[in-house]
Amino acid sequence: MKTGPVALTQTRRVRLVRSDAVQRLLAFAALIVIIIVFSLASPNFLQFDNIVGILLATTVNGILALGVTFVIITA
Repeated sequence: MKTGPVALTQTRRVRLVRSDAVQRLLAFAALIVIIIVFSLASPNFLQFDNIVGILLATTVNGILALGVTFVIITA
């Protein structure tokens, strides 16, 4: 049986991994809920043209976020 700082550190790691997984699951669930709400509010939401428009509108922000990510990682 492990006791002391080693066991405590492993317990903290397990908690961090679990909390990270829960946060990712909640973010995905929120995305699904938003898609469902918008598709119920507007029947045209899930059409191909609308999805392409949404992707084109977010392209600039995605490219900028990617560039900022590289700056943060290297600096």
